[in-house]
Amino acid sequence: MRLLITLISIVLIADVVSACFNPTDYFAFEVLLNKPGVKYDLSPLLKAKNIVLKDDTIIYRSHYCRDVAVILKTLEKPLKGLSVRIQIPTKTVAISYNITTVESTTNRKIEIDEDLAKSLGYKVIKRDGAIFAEKDGIRISVIDNRLQAFIRNGDIEEVKSIAKLTDDEWRKARVEVKTIKDYDLKPYYDYLKDFDFKKAIKVELEWLRDNRIVKGLSYSDVQAISSIAKAGLAGHNSRVVWENGWKPYYETSNPLLLKSFDCGGFPIDELPSGELMLKSDYGLVMAVVIPIVVVLMLLLLKR
Repeated sequence: MRLLITLISIVLIADVVSACFNPTDYFAFEVLLNKPGVKYDLSPLLKAKNIVLKDDTIIYRSHYCRDVAVILKTLEKPLKGLSVRIQIPTKTVAISYNITTVESTTNRKIEIDEDLAKSLGYKVIKRDGAIFAEKDGIRISVIDNRLQAFIRNGDIEEVKSIAKLTDDEWRKARVEVKTIKDYDLKPYYDYLKDFDFKKAIKVELEWLRDNRIVKGLSYSDVQAISSIAKAGLAGHNSRVVWENGWKPYYETSNPLLLKSFDCGGFPIDELPSGELMLKSDYGLVMAVVIPIVVVLMLLLLKR
């Protein structure tokens, strides 16, 4: 079991070397509407103008910002509900960065300062005696008397402050720095790097509710979801879900966390060409436009 945990930890940490620094989820916010009493009917959207259907998902342009995608998908597990995702389109860019690897084996059980790690923004996971701490380009793994850390463009002093090693143990640790040439993702439009996910998800949830695509979602639900919305709360481990309140999935009582690091991005050409128009809206427009066209034609003929 210990060997298995060790191998898994090595694979998880090594991902930071080969994966993009900013995966697709870092440019998105996602909420799963799994609260009891919340229902949804996607049939009006399936009849709408300017949507893209791809892999059981519905994609349309955001009502808050037309350069951003809204992605709807029904999920069955580990929780069941409608996923509403705000996704910024991305593009691939070439980058280079330094990777610092740290390995230390001691004669005692190693611990980390969990409170300090969390205060610095790390996600700390404890499983089967192992401890994993992750933040951006830094991943730390502690199993019994062995510590491993991968630091991308980061400061080793921060790892030192979290890992409870003596000065002598740090001096004996193996530290190696390499320069890596790789690729990364960035927003397709530069102005979207400071995108307001709070307003965006509020607008979309209210639109879905007002058009009766989503029912049972209260005003307080929308406020609670939008208040915690931010870039990176997306994907299996981090999307916001309901469990006695709205929170990231990794903060629920018994999350089934998976390794997920999607570097594929969301290309701009996956957005539909125009803005979403429900069939009822389209009919209303035609009901107004056609009489006007007829009147103009009659006036021209009369003249």
